[in-house]
Amino acid sequence: MRVMLKIVIGVVLSLALLALGIYTSFFFDPARSEHRVGFQKVMVRDSQDKPLDIGIWYPTASQLRLRIIGFSPQMLATDGTVAQSKLPLVLISHGAGGMFGAHADTALALASAGFVVAAVTHTDDDAMDYRYVGMPRSLIDRPREINVMLEYMLNDWPAHRQIDATRVGIFGFSNGGLTALISIGGVPNAPAFSRVFEPSGLSRVTAAVQLWSGTLDPIVPYETGAAVVRRLLPEPPEYHAVTGAGHLTFLAPCPSIMRLLPFCRDVGGFDRAAFHRNFNLSVIAFFQQHM
Repeated sequence: MRVMLKIVIGVVLSLALLALGIYTSFFFDPARSEHRVGFQKVMVRDSQDKPLDIGIWYPTASQLRLRIIGFSPQMLATDGTVAQSKLPLVLISHGAGGMFGAHADTALALASAGFVVAAVTHTDDDAMDYRYVGMPRSLIDRPREINVMLEYMLNDWPAHRQIDATRVGIFGFSNGGLTALISIGGVPNAPAFSRVFEPSGLSRVTAAVQLWSGTLDPIVPYETGAAVVRRLLPEPPEYHAVTGAGHLTFLAPCPSIMRLLPFCRDVGGFDRAAFHRNFNLSVIAFFQQHM
């Protein structure tokens, strides 16, 4: 009995230490920005569907506390006051089956650099409610939801007067990249995602475009993704090929305890966190130059 009791105590102690390790690595190593960033989570009415779940990052002077956004622990001022005025706005559209926090590290970096960032969870195309993938709904509802979010941010968000409505950009990943291209003037013509803008669906795009592609991306290979966009845009985009990067490399880095999960793991030991530090700086510089 004593042996069994020792085994039980040992197991309980081991589990307790494991739980403490998980808690420490997940909650006490949050992303910290150079300047204070505020955060709000709001539900925005969509007259044609369910309310939209939106996360908003912005410059603030308020006190910070730990907050978990998606899988990203961050130091944020929840519902803090919005600092500064005439702030540029960046909208974020996630990939299929994602959520508004899928690019939380990039949103945090942009807000620290003086942007307001609004990211939407697309209805029925998120990690918790994955009812549709593909067309035609992706080509219609996703851009419409971006417009609903934009209208909210410019007209109804309590701090909307602190946004410069003439300086608006959009960041999109995977299917969100398709959404972004439609939102800036792309016209889908074809039935296949890789050829959706053939033959001249991007001819009306006048906005500057920054384009990224991983050399080990099996989901959106260069030849049927970035190459097509580069060829069809009337002005050459700023293009970056990332050697060794896969498709999910562009999602926010995971806490160390989660890096064995499929969506947190990168091929060949690729250092996602190190890449994102440079990636975010390039995204910030691009928006600063063109907005």
